[in-house]
Amino acid sequence: MITVLVAVMNGDRAAVRTVLVDDHGIVRTAIRRALEGMAWIDVVGEADDGVAAIRLIADAKPDLIILDLSMPGLDGMDIIPLVKRRSPTSRIVVLTGTQDGATMKRAFALGADAYTLKAGGWQDLEMAIAEVVAGRRYVSPSARLVLDMGEEGPASAVGAVAPLSGRERQVLKLLAEGYTNQKVAGILGISVKTVDRHRENIMNKLGVRTPVALAAIALREGLVV
Repeated sequence: MITVLVAVMNGDRAAVRTVLVDDHGIVRTAIRRALEGMAWIDVVGEADDGVAAIRLIADAKPDLIILDLSMPGLDGMDIIPLVKRRSPTSRIVVLTGTQDGATMKRAFALGADAYTLKAGGWQDLEMAIAEVVAGRRYVSPSARLVLDMGEEGPASAVGAVAPLSGRERQVLKLLAEGYTNQKVAGILGISVKTVDRHRENIMNKLGVRTPVALAAIALREGLVV
């Protein structure tokens, strides 16, 4: 067993405070039950959408976050940089069904510490947790195979939303989910004036003038689930 984890299990440091973020309750329950068998893990909270996750993480300041990518509110790709800014010591293990090189590379570029697949089994997730707690990056064997083969998969931002920056995509997604400018500002930690500016830029880049048109684009491009 990795030295850091041996120290944890021997009681040389506090248990790893962990938050689970996945919009499927059955997945969170399965992970929690598996983690309960590990004395050095303490699950301190769960969230089923991106907005709730950001609030929970800001409150709990967990050591470890097990994060799905596809969720309502904010998706995992939106959450990663927000977490790294608000809780920089938190380690992020992406647990996803998305198996393509482009998505994996983007997750790491945004600040993820591990990339694992839901099809990979419990042993793979356990290894990912051990590695990131020890301060190392981890890629599941099946995901690494895709990366080694050079398969890029779908681009990180395609179609109508391709001209938007990462922050603009976050703002568009939240607006399309029905959040007000004030709520969006609070979630992203920016001013309402900045949200207004982003919204204006989004409309100009996408060539639309109404909230309904914005929401329609977000739905069509898969930003809203």
